[in-house]
Amino acid sequence: MGVISSTTNGIDEESTKVKAVVYAARQGNWDSVFSILKTYPHLVNAIPEDRRWGVLHQAVWWNKQDILKKLLCMPACDSRVQTKETTSEIGETSACTPQEVAQKYKYTDMEKLLEQHSIKLTTEEELEDLPTFHYQNSDVQLKGLGLLRITLASYRQTLCPFTINKHKSLAGVMEDIFRHIDTEENWTTVKTKICDSLYTVCKPAVTVLKATKTKQEFYSKIVNVYTNEGTQLYMYLNTALRRQEEKAYTPTAKDLGLGPYILMFHLLLMHWKKLVPERGITYRRMLVKDSDCRRYQKGTQFIWMSFVSSSVDLAKAEPFPTCAATGEHKMTFIIDNRNPSRWRPRNIENHAQYVERERVYPAGGEFLVTDRTENDGTTEIRLKLLDRGLASS
Repeated sequence: MGVISSTTNGIDEESTKVKAVVYAARQGNWDSVFSILKTYPHLVNAIPEDRRWGVLHQAVWWNKQDILKKLLCMPACDSRVQTKETTSEIGETSACTPQEVAQKYKYTDMEKLLEQHSIKLTTEEELEDLPTFHYQNSDVQLKGLGLLRITLASYRQTLCPFTINKHKSLAGVMEDIFRHIDTEENWTTVKTKICDSLYTVCKPAVTVLKATKTKQEFYSKIVNVYTNEGTQLYMYLNTALRRQEEKAYTPTAKDLGLGPYILMFHLLLMHWKKLVPERGITYRRMLVKDSDCRRYQKGTQFIWMSFVSSSVDLAKAEPFPTCAATGEHKMTFIIDNRNPSRWRPRNIENHAQYVERERVYPAGGEFLVTDRTENDGTTEIRLKLLDRGLASS
C-alpha cells in the first residue's frame, strides 16, 4: 500500500502535496499536477479543506481534453467525484461531478469522455460485496486505516495544526487530535469542515449536523446520524472502511468525502466520556455468503475494519434491513467483552435513532473465535475481544 499506512510518518509531506496538486490544477500547471500524482496517485480524487473543486473539475474548467484523458487513465481516478457546496461563475455548482460541470460549460466532448469513464467504474453493489473481516497478520498494522491517514493529511490545519510526534502511533496522535477538537474554540470549525466534506455523500446527515448549536449536541448528532437507517450513512462508511482490505487500495471520491466524519465518529467512540464502554456480552446478527461464513473458524484471529453495531439484548441484535451484509447464511455472534480492551463497544443508547440497546465497536478492533456451533439453521460464533487493533501500536 506504500504511502497509505497507519503510521504517522509522511502526514506533513502528504498534506503539502494534496494542497499543492489541487492548487496546481486550479492554476493550470499540469506538469506539477502529474509530477505529484506520479508519487501520490491516491490524491487524484482528494479535495482538501480549503478547496471546493478537485483536480478533474479543474481540468474540465480549463477545457483541457488531453489532460482529462490522461487523468482518466489513472487507475485511482474516480470521475464521480463531487464538488463541495459552492457557486461559481456559471452559478450553482454544489455536488457536481466533472461530467455535470462539463454539461454546464457545454463541453460536449469532455462530457462524453466522463460519461464513458463513469460507466466502467465499480458499482456501489460491487463495493458492498466485500469480506466482513480481515485476517490478522504481520502487515496489517502497516496497511490499516489508510483512509483516516489521508483524511489527516487533507484536513491537517483543521484537525491537527500542532506538530505531530513522529514517534507516536496513529492512535496516540488521534488522542491528541480529540483533545484539540474538544474545546469551545475549535469544535465549530471542525463541524463546518465535516459538513463541507460529507455534503458530497449524504446531504440529509449534513442538515442534521448543521443545526447543532453546542459541542455536546454536535457530538450526539454525529452518533445519531450513524444510526439513522434512512440516510444509509452506516452502509456508506462501513463499505469505505472495509475497502481498505484491498491489495491495491486507493480511496474512491465517496470514501474521501466520508473521511472527516469517519474520523470524528471514531474519535468519539474512543475518547468521548459520555459513551461508556460495555464490559459484558454483546450480540450481533448478520446474513452473509457461505464463503464468508466459513472464514470464522475456531482459533481464528481477525480484525473488523469497520464500525460494528451490536446489542446487549439478543432480541434486538438485528442488522439494518437496508444496510445488512449480503448473503443467505444466518450468523449470530456472541461477543465476550470482559477482557480489558480499548476497543470495547460503546453504549450509544442515549444518542441513537432507535431503541435497540446498541453498543458500537470502534473501527479496527481485533477478535478471537473461541467457538463455533450450528443451531437450528444459524451458525453461532463466540468471540473474545482482544486488546489489540489497527493503529494501536
